Amino acid sequence: GIRHYAEGTRLLDRAIALAPKDYYARLMRAERPLYERADTRPWHAELDAILAEDPRAASTVADSLLDCALYERDPAAADRAVSKARFIVPSEAA
Repeated sequence: GIRHYAEGTRLLDRAIALAPKDYYARLMRAERPLYERADTRPWHAELDAILAEDPRAASTVADSLLDCALYERDPAAADRAVSKARFIVPSEAA
């Protein structure tokens, strides 16, 4: 339901305990304070932690990097996030 933050947080904590390398679950957990009180700091910190663990993960979490940069109104970080993104270009129809 709407605004069941504590319940959602507990479920995400369990998911992370089972799969600590699951970037998606970790980022969802770190976004909770953003939804609760517009606080991007935990999300930003988790992104930094993921990149410190594995710098190659930048392309995997580029969408979250960009979203976080946009929420924080940081154009330089947004540019860096876009540069790390992998874009899939559909092949031209023959």
